[in-house]
Amino acid sequence: MHRALALVDDGASRGEIWRRFSESLAGQPAERTGPVRLRGAELALELGDADVALDWAQAAGSVEPRSRAAFVLGRASLARGDLVTALAALERAVALCGDDLQAQAEVWVQIGEVHYAKGQLDAAAAMAVQALDVASTSAIRLAAKNLRGKLLLASGDWSAADAHFAADACEAVGAGDLTAELRARVNRAIALLSSGASDAAREMLTRVLGDAEARGERRAVGFALSNLAVLAIERHDYAHALELLERTIGAHRRLGDRLNFARDVSNLVELRLRLGLVEQAEQVLRFGRHALGPGAPGSRAAELALAAARVLLCRGRTPEAEREVRSALRWASMSSDGDKLGEGHRLAARIALEDGAVRVVEAEVERARELAKIPYDYVEVALIAAMALRASGSSVRVASDAAVAAAREAGDEEL
Repeated sequence: MHRALALVDDGASRGEIWRRFSESLAGQPAERTGPVRLRGAELALELGDADVALDWAQAAGSVEPRSRAAFVLGRASLARGDLVTALAALERAVALCGDDLQAQAEVWVQIGEVHYAKGQLDAAAAMAVQALDVASTSAIRLAAKNLRGKLLLASGDWSAADAHFAADACEAVGAGDLTAELRARVNRAIALLSSGASDAAREMLTRVLGDAEARGERRAVGFALSNLAVLAIERHDYAHALELLERTIGAHRRLGDRLNFARDVSNLVELRLRLGLVEQAEQVLRFGRHALGPGAPGSRAAELALAAARVLLCRGRTPEAEREVRSALRWASMSSDGDKLGEGHRLAARIALEDGAVRVVEAEVERARELAKIPYDYVEVALIAAMALRASGSSVRVASDAAVAAAREAGDEEL
């Protein structure tokens, strides 16, 4: 079964295999089908079929071992973005583990992932440390260390994240864990990309994409494509970026990965707006919000709200854009994506500028300046500040020259 499913890359065809497998179990006693459905849910998670994993985990019911059934249900719910159900199921799994510290450690890592998705970074860090203190297997250690590395990324400590994931990749190779190795390499590339080392990140991601495609690691393929698209946008290769983003959206939809799908949609909206394709951007935004559905974590809700605000600003509908950006800021304050707060305040400043509310612009610029982390952030803040000076009738020569110089230094002359 595993081999048959792994060979099929088309989501519809893989879904048909799962459907026939499920039908073969229909009518049989629950005590016989429960363990099979539980193993099926684990297989679906392994292959990245999140929707199937959730359906099979729910159908498995409370089979023995009950702690494992609750754990798989929690993981499947997390993969689908239902953080409330995920946390409830995982906490039940911990309670059912008894004195089995290794089983508890495995669950603690996933509880940490839920806290991370909610933006509760201190709680996520505590779970990672707790798991590492008792972990005796490489799989649990690498999962916990991956969570700690993502927390370094969330805090903006790019250098520490780079070193952390480089060590993780080496450990994964030693343990023969190919999935963990690709995961660490993708995250290391993200650290390099975030620090401005674009060439090194692109080279690393290109190698990861080739290796992931060869091994059939669809989740790593999606992550590599997504970040390669960001790099293509950065160097203004928009045709290639569009192609990569459309491939990424397809990959994450086939996986049922709502959380990363939302980020893909947000990036595609922004790219289409850059190209003046406002109607097409609005169309993909509607599609993305419908596909994401209710109950999304704050980080993804913030991304789509920011995308909606950009579309509305392009339409000149500033009151609605203002409502969307305020909603995004509320979500971002509770999410693991701290950079969205800065982006939100910069966008709020642009909306206020469009309305001529110069004092609001100045207040938003100050908030954005405090949150700036990378060269692009500082350049956009300088640009908006210069535009605010011009709107107030003040001299803008010095501020404009400084913004242009910063944009050239950052390598983004379009700003």
